[in-house]
Amino acid sequence: MIESTAVPCEFVMSLLEDEIRVSLFYDGGTIGGYRLLMPQKNVTDDTTKVLIFDEKELPRAVLICSYIKFGDLPCRSVYKSSEAKLKLSGNASDVVLSPLAYGEKEGVSFALWKYYSPFSSNKALRYIQKKKLQSNVFAWLLDATKQSKVKLIQTELCDVVVKPLELLQDMRGVNSKIKREVVKQLTSISKDQWEPFFCIEHNDFWLGNVLINKNNSYGISVIDWAGSNSKGMAIYDLVRMSLSLKVSDRFFVNQLRLTCQVMNCDLNSSKGYLLSSFANLAENLGDFPEERFIGLLDKSCDYLFDNVN
Repeated sequence: MIESTAVPCEFVMSLLEDEIRVSLFYDGGTIGGYRLLMPQKNVTDDTTKVLIFDEKELPRAVLICSYIKFGDLPCRSVYKSSEAKLKLSGNASDVVLSPLAYGEKEGVSFALWKYYSPFSSNKALRYIQKKKLQSNVFAWLLDATKQSKVKLIQTELCDVVVKPLELLQDMRGVNSKIKREVVKQLTSISKDQWEPFFCIEHNDFWLGNVLINKNNSYGISVIDWAGSNSKGMAIYDLVRMSLSLKVSDRFFVNQLRLTCQVMNCDLNSSKGYLLSSFANLAENLGDFPEERFIGLLDKSCDYLFDNVN
């Protein structure tokens, strides 16, 4: 088993005490306490997530850090969220948080974010929150897709869609149903029946990465942009969040139709968008286990295909 390479909580709080205090308590307040937000994992690129409290024991910020030699996830997330924010404007941009502070110090990469509440762990309250904010989550996603939509040039079509789809078709573990659909989508491209567009793609868009934020019109913030792509594909984020929120098939199909209208495609071409997302993810799996990737591919494709057919 790999030993955790995460930065010890006490060490990073001592190392970054001045940066945290200045960023949070410019009015002269002090740090009231802190604790690990999530247990540390036995993986090489694990991050330390620390919840920081003020003197009244109220949560004020989340500090995310890692040793630079094991990865630069905190600062990469800052860069990617900034990249996404620049693609958006108005209320849609407000959903993407900006860090309170970020940087590197003594071999540690860090980012400090203002605290917003996650969805409740209480089942009854969580249900109410989901019902209240479900429409807002999908409305934001549609707005972000619309604002960031960009036409692919021919070389991008080949490098980002055609070649990755061909590699996905040959990938071990991909089932025959998906491979047949890949062939259909490649044929649609060759016959100019599907003209893909880029848009912002979060790539890990599920309920755990949505926080409750009453300071913007959508009432939410979307976090953890490290794996995002400002020139990504539509549909994958829609499918992931629909599965996470367990929306009705009717609701999902309605959102799918709205997204397809924005992307100037029919429902059948939504399969091509989803497969293209997975094809590009397959080229950058890193430490992500291939079995889990195939499982996610199967689940997502079954969900979309069943609702389109």
